[in-house]
Amino acid sequence: MSRHAEVIDGVRRATESVGLFQVVNHGIPKRVLEEMLQAMRGFHELPKEVKAEYYSTDPRGRPGLLVCRDITMEYSKYGHKLGVTLFELLSEGLGLKPDHLIGMDCAKGHLIAGHYYPPCPEPQLTIGGGKHTYVTFLSMLLQDNVNALQLLYQNQWTDVLPMSGAIVVNIGDYLQASNIVLYTFGVVYST
Repeated sequence: MSRHAEVIDGVRRATESVGLFQVVNHGIPKRVLEEMLQAMRGFHELPKEVKAEYYSTDPRGRPGLLVCRDITMEYSKYGHKLGVTLFELLSEGLGLKPDHLIGMDCAKGHLIAGHYYPPCPEPQLTIGGGKHTYVTFLSMLLQDNVNALQLLYQNQWTDVLPMSGAIVVNIGDYLQASNIVLYTFGVVYST
């Protein structure tokens, strides 16, 4: 089996059985990953009054994210390229031509969300974010080095251990919907 066929098989098996996998050697430079995490932390640690200027309930957000703008644009460029590659692999894993999902405009638009979870003074009292799914086609998550992500797998919560330089790929709710074009790049930073 060729290396390409092995990757397609691995993506297909992970997608069918777990719905989540980690990608390494994805082409996003380590510097970009590190700067993106630093920028998210920098933005979220700004005074509330400064961040309030950028608050919006509009999911398209507001431009000019202060300390995040330049690196977010660079991360977006690399992330989009990775997203296209993943859509090609997913297409092939489904037995379709590599450009099938791309031809359906699945890679046409994306959203970047940056979540920040500061340390909890009483972690034994926390209950986490609770069970949820991703209302997207595909989500790519950049984690920092804090073990905070869990996956409900076979009715048991399992830690998704951070792997330096890896991108966590989560297959969203719309994998089976043929006309959904949204995928997300998530950045989670915990301290």
